[in-house]
Amino acid sequence: MHIAVVEDDLDLCSALIGALTLLGYRVTPFQSAVAAREGLVGAEPPDLAICDVNLGGDEDGFAVAAWMRTRWPALPVIFVSARQPREVPPNSRFLAKPFGLPALRDTIVALTGRRTSRCA
Repeated sequence: MHIAVVEDDLDLCSALIGALTLLGYRVTPFQSAVAAREGLVGAEPPDLAICDVNLGGDEDGFAVAAWMRTRWPALPVIFVSARQPREVPPNSRFLAKPFGLPALRDTIVALTGRRTSRCA
């Protein structure tokens, strides 16, 4: 399964890449909304996106996810933040920072219904 990660915190982005790779997922990371838009144009669609809610710059994670869904309407999205948003769009989940590997794995499986051989 291919996961696009949009996270502006370099340390957290690196940790997410490591955790998702450990779980057996293929990861394409982006450190800004602009990088995600540029990198996903013409790219293979991800099976899931993980978006930081509070990205630096002019757009937040909700805007990036909305843009992704104009291209791939059924794309499931996990929003991450230290603060709980009022609501998340349909076919999405919220995961509060900080979170551990089991919570990340369980949220991915709950949202997608898919697990890798390393997620057992």
